[in-house]
Amino acid sequence: MDKIISVKDLVVSYGDNTILKGIDLDIYKNEILVLIGSSGGGKTTLLRSLNLLTEPTSGDIFYNNESIIKSQINLNLYRTKVGMVFQNFNLFTNLNVLNNLTLAPIKLKLMTKEEASKNASLLLKDMNLEGFENRKINALSGGQKQRVAIARTLMVDPEVILFDEPTSALDPEMVQDVLNSIKALKEKGITMVIVTHEMNFAKD
Repeated sequence: MDKIISVKDLVVSYGDNTILKGIDLDIYKNEILVLIGSSGGGKTTLLRSLNLLTEPTSGDIFYNNESIIKSQINLNLYRTKVGMVFQNFNLFTNLNVLNNLTLAPIKLKLMTKEEASKNASLLLKDMNLEGFENRKINALSGGQKQRVAIARTLMVDPEVILFDEPTSALDPEMVQDVLNSIKALKEKGITMVIVTHEMNFAKD
């Protein structure tokens, strides 16, 4: 299989506190990689480093054989290809569901407003959220918010999706809906990296 991301001797430190030390990791196209460990073990720091939301202290990260640290990459474009779904959703509560999905592709000039709206409606249907376009974010359940967050990431056609504890902020009855949405992404051929402390990903 072809590598899509390679991590080489990655170190992340904050002052005297070293969070990650000498991490080497290869992620392959169409792979679903689940990293399971206790809270505080550096899983989220690794994920944020892959998306350059956290700047590594040393080492390198390669995406399709190009360094994302040492080369002059377009960071906004890179993040459309390596998207992230956050533990606490990171949705814009001042915007409705549709505008949360369409903001990035319109701002980055990847789609017209009409194209973005059409794509958003199709993705919401895939997430069993048909007709939710005008819903306010604060009116949604945790599981619905997470599925909106997944749909938002899919709007820009990513090759890789990074999931940070995607079910830990959810009530137990909502977990399965989100797991089903993640499983459905397998059919799209999207590479996924999931960090979690929960064993349900290992079982599924």
